[in-house]
Amino acid sequence: MAGIKIPHWFKIKEQLLKIAASFPYLQYVGWDLIITDRSFKIIEGNHYTDVNLLQVHQPLLTDPRTKKFYQYHNIIK
Repeated sequence: MAGIKIPHWFKIKEQLLKIAASFPYLQYVGWDLIITDRSFKIIEGNHYTDVNLLQVHQPLLTDPRTKKFYQYHNIIK
Protein backbone atom coordinates (compact mmCIF):
# COMPACT_ATOMS: atom_id res chain seq x y z
CA MET A 1 0.00 0.00 0.00
CA ALA A 2 2.89 2.31 -0.72
CA GLY A 3 1.81 5.90 -1.20
CA ILE A 4 -1.62 5.44 0.37
CA LYS A 5 -2.35 7.57 3.43
CA ILE A 6 -4.58 5.97 6.04
CA PRO A 7 -6.46 8.57 8.11
CA HIS A 8 -5.12 8.82 11.68
CA TRP A 9 -2.76 5.85 11.13
CA PHE A 10 -0.40 6.59 14.02
CA LYS A 11 -3.29 6.94 16.48
CA ILE A 12 -4.88 3.72 15.18
CA LYS A 13 -1.57 1.87 15.42
CA GLU A 14 -1.02 3.10 18.98
CA GLN A 15 -4.47 1.91 20.05
CA LEU A 16 -4.03 -1.48 18.36
CA LEU A 17 -0.70 -2.01 20.11
CA LYS A 18 -2.36 -1.29 23.46
CA ILE A 19 -5.13 -3.78 22.68
CA ALA A 20 -2.62 -6.40 21.52
CA ALA A 21 -0.64 -5.95 24.74
CA SER A 22 -3.67 -7.23 26.65
CA PHE A 23 -3.10 -10.61 24.95
CA PRO A 24 0.54 -11.31 25.95
CA TYR A 25 0.22 -15.01 25.13
CA LEU A 26 -0.17 -14.22 21.41
CA GLN A 27 3.08 -13.70 19.49
CA TYR A 28 1.34 -11.53 16.92
CA VAL A 29 -2.14 -10.49 15.80
CA GLY A 30 -3.40 -9.90 12.27
CA TRP A 31 -6.10 -7.23 12.53
CA ASP A 32 -9.01 -6.83 10.11
CA LEU A 33 -10.25 -3.25 10.39
CA ILE A 34 -12.75 -0.81 9.00
CA ILE A 35 -11.17 2.63 8.85
CA THR A 36 -13.20 5.80 8.42
CA ASP A 37 -12.24 9.47 8.33
CA ARG A 38 -12.94 9.73 12.07
CA SER A 39 -12.23 6.36 13.64
CA PHE A 40 -11.85 2.62 13.15
CA LYS A 41 -13.64 -0.57 14.12
CA ILE A 42 -12.06 -3.96 14.65
CA ILE A 43 -13.72 -6.72 12.65
CA GLU A 44 -11.50 -9.42 14.09
CA GLY A 45 -8.00 -10.24 15.25
CA ASN A 46 -6.32 -13.42 14.06
CA HIS A 47 -3.49 -15.13 15.92
CA TYR A 48 -2.40 -17.18 12.92
CA THR A 49 -2.17 -16.01 9.33
CA ASP A 50 -2.51 -18.12 6.21
CA VAL A 51 0.42 -17.43 3.90
CA ASN A 52 -1.31 -19.44 1.16
CA LEU A 53 -4.09 -16.88 0.74
CA LEU A 54 -4.40 -15.10 -2.57
CA GLN A 55 -2.86 -11.65 -2.33
CA VAL A 56 -4.31 -9.15 -4.78
CA HIS A 57 -1.49 -6.58 -4.78
CA GLN A 58 1.48 -9.01 -4.83
CA PRO A 59 2.43 -12.40 -3.42
CA LEU A 60 2.73 -12.11 0.36
CA LEU A 61 6.21 -13.60 0.64
CA THR A 62 7.86 -11.36 -1.96
CA ASP A 63 8.52 -8.83 0.81
CA PRO A 64 11.70 -10.03 2.57
CA ARG A 65 10.54 -8.50 5.88
CA THR A 66 7.31 -10.51 5.78
CA LYS A 67 9.14 -13.69 4.83
CA LYS A 68 11.64 -13.21 7.68
CA PHE A 69 8.77 -12.63 10.13
CA TYR A 70 7.05 -15.88 9.14
CA GLN A 71 10.32 -17.79 9.29
CA TYR A 72 11.08 -16.39 12.74
CA HIS A 73 7.70 -17.62 14.04
CA ASN A 74 8.17 -21.05 12.37
CA ILE A 75 5.19 -20.60 10.07
CA ILE A 76 7.35 -21.26 7.01
CA LYS A 77 10.84 -22.68 6.62
